[in-house]
Amino acid sequence: MAQGLTVVFDCNIYVTAAQAIGYSGSLADLEHIAPTLPFYRRKRAESLLWALKGGAGPVKFHVGWSNHIWKTVQHVLQHKYRWEIDDAVRFTDCVQMDLIDGTDGYVVDPVAEGFIRMDDHEDSSVYETARVLTDHPPVLLVADDMSFIQKVAYYHDHPQGATALITASTSRDFCTFCESLQATQSCC
Repeated sequence: MAQGLTVVFDCNIYVTAAQAIGYSGSLADLEHIAPTLPFYRRKRAESLLWALKGGAGPVKFHVGWSNHIWKTVQHVLQHKYRWEIDDAVRFTDCVQMDLIDGTDGYVVDPVAEGFIRMDDHEDSSVYETARVLTDHPPVLLVADDMSFIQKVAYYHDHPQGATALITASTSRDFCTFCESLQATQSCC
């Protein structure tokens, strides 16, 4: 029987994928695009590809996100990268259908920011998304912001309620984790 793992990706993972696939691409296009990307962008793309597969080895992934993550991704694509609103919405709709719905994932709406206050509003909201999803443990938060990961590790080691159920990983470490799970299943 497969184990479940709830995975929450930081907004920047999605933005990197959107930049890589462009306005009219889909997440599945990352399979062909990922090998051409610089290392950190490639690992972000590969982490989403693992999630798209729905799991690795005996672990089934359920991707979770929130209204806050959805809005932040759209905002960054529109205002920082000058995407048209329709293109940004098309991308987040693709994420919702292919990744969240495709993995029997979870949408948290709305997300409050108050259980754990971090220095950064976005970090607080992404962390709160993961915290709410501890109803479906365990929860792995994938981010490449090392200060954010360190904050999550602090709360994991100094738990306040459900915070002990959340761990954090870089996209590179998440890919390594998935590869080892897959190798374990292949060899046995």
